[in-house]
Amino acid sequence: MGVGDDHAHFQNLPFYETGLVEKKPMGPEDVKLTVELLRELKPQQVYCAGDLADPHGTHKVCLDIIFAALEEVKTTTGRKIAGFGCIKAHGRNGISTRSKWRCP
Repeated sequence: MGVGDDHAHFQNLPFYETGLVEKKPMGPEDVKLTVELLRELKPQQVYCAGDLADPHGTHKVCLDIIFAALEEVKTTTGRKIAGFGCIKAHGRNGISTRSKWRCP
């Protein structure tokens, strides 16, 4: 997609920290850290892995965190950020854009 490493942000959110394949559910700290990053970066667009068939369920949890964070940013600042979900992650023939959403 032409995004340089200096513009890609990968978060090591608390829900990952189980040491197991199965992760914890989304929590308030996950949303808080994501809101802080959004407020710091002030992006116009956010891209997320959106493959809900992800065998570990992390993409769904990440999307839920992003949706909650986007809603909080919109509620507290009035800023709407365009978001894009992608499918075909996990090396399945590359990445193709599947869906677009705006913060509700």
